[in-house]
Amino acid sequence: MRRTIQAVAVAVVVAAGPAACGIPASEHDAVVSALDAEKAAHAEEAKKREAAEKKLKVLKAELADVRARGGSDAERVAALERDLEALRASLGMSKAELDAARAKAAELEKKSKEFEELNAALKDEIADGRIELLGNKVRLKEKILFKSGSSKLGKDGKKALATIADVFKKFGTSKIFQITGHTDNVGKSSLNWALSTDRALSVVLFLTESGMAPELVSAAGFGEFHPVCPANDTPECRASNRRIDIILLPNIDLAAKPPEAADASPK
Repeated sequence: MRRTIQAVAVAVVVAAGPAACGIPASEHDAVVSALDAEKAAHAEEAKKREAAEKKLKVLKAELADVRARGGSDAERVAALERDLEALRASLGMSKAELDAARAKAAELEKKSKEFEELNAALKDEIADGRIELLGNKVRLKEKILFKSGSSKLGKDGKKALATIADVFKKFGTSKIFQITGHTDNVGKSSLNWALSTDRALSVVLFLTESGMAPELVSAAGFGEFHPVCPANDTPECRASNRRIDIILLPNIDLAAKPPEAADASPK
């Protein structure tokens, strides 16, 4: 059972990593396949647990019968007690693994629903290649957001970001959103850094103006230094590097605080 859970977890991590870049459908398939695998593991674990519980009842009945007859067969009593103890330990471990599998399945189910909602809301932009969903990342190409060399959001970019903000707001405070700007390597590095930072900030401001909580959103500019196409040797390659990535991360800090602590203001 442990191997099954670990294998499913690895499958999800691999699918969400660099190998999945540019293939939104495969990320969706990986999530769905992982969820199906978890469900199958639950069914198999339930069968094993049911069989073990039946065996436990048989052993208890046999031990009770031996004791009722005076318990003269000491070796048999000892053997039955050992078997019962081992079976109880096995059931205890099995329950813990089953609980872990259920928790993982719930996490995958939530991730799948979030992906489906984003995918449905942005289907037109995804279909024409202007937006990609990559695991925990939403990638927006420069052409949907900005004119060349500009950090001012265009009409199509605002429309897409408004849709994204509506979906993100449904996550409550469970996630934080890091907006990162990226350019190609044309021009001075200092100007590329400034442009990527300004663009990321423009997206942050628009998302917060659209109702997203400011404390959950941050901006960073990486200039030309995190390319998805390192060669930067063709127009298509350079265009893929000019982008905004919105990275969804667990909001560990806020999740760890009790509500009254998170809401409390300094006295």
